[in-house]
Amino acid sequence: MDERDFEIFNLLAELIAFELEADEDRRRRQAEEEERRAFVDAVAHDLKNPLGAIQAQAQLLQRWLRRPGTVNPETLEKGLDRIEGATGRAVGLINEMLDAAHLHTGRPLELRPQPTDLIGLVLASAEACQRATISHAVHVDVTEEALVGQWDRSRLERVLDNLLANATKFSPNGGEITVRVGRVNDAEGQWAVLTVMDQGIGIPASDLPHVFQPFRRGANVAGRIAGTGIGLAGAKQIVDQHGGTIEVESEEGVGSTFTVRLPLPTDCEASSE
Repeated sequence: MDERDFEIFNLLAELIAFELEADEDRRRRQAEEEERRAFVDAVAHDLKNPLGAIQAQAQLLQRWLRRPGTVNPETLEKGLDRIEGATGRAVGLINEMLDAAHLHTGRPLELRPQPTDLIGLVLASAEACQRATISHAVHVDVTEEALVGQWDRSRLERVLDNLLANATKFSPNGGEITVRVGRVNDAEGQWAVLTVMDQGIGIPASDLPHVFQPFRRGANVAGRIAGTGIGLAGAKQIVDQHGGTIEVESEEGVGSTFTVRLPLPTDCEASSE
């Protein structure tokens, strides 16, 4: 092979490498575009539910008000409670999307820590979750009257709501959802520990390492159960920025247990506040 043949060979090799790189780039862009479409479809689907509930309740209340006579205050209050709950779910989803935008750009979330009782948050979130489902029984087990830390209340509410919503969503046949909250002391300090356990469809072992990655969904739910794939990624970001951890144990067909650890102030820190 002479020098000219080598030049031709090198040129062909460069062309092949360029084509392979271009194909890989096209496949990556196509995958990203499919991911974006799936995300938009999932968000639109999830927003339709609370917005539809708001519209239905508003129309029902209008019909009641047009009827002759006095509207039952209890009936009116229940309808307004449903509207408030559905509005909260819609706002939560929008805030979740805003957090996902921060995640995508690598920016930290803006936290507003204040003295916050985790027990109170859990009881309120569990009660709201129970009101929203008739096929699940939500049990709360607490070992403390209060667990107060310097946390962003609204962000932790989002973490709790996401974990409880997932527990019901991925337990389509109903069943028990158990929420436990307690205090743990170890060499690293004091921690508030929250666990949310369901008896649902579980997570395939191959998907467990990717559970907290944005837009990743289990192979056993894709195409079957709607979702955006951003909730757990956002929950991890919130917990991480609070100096805590979030982990999952799951077995497909058996259920899942999510465990959140949040740092509690030491006795010295608490007394100085």
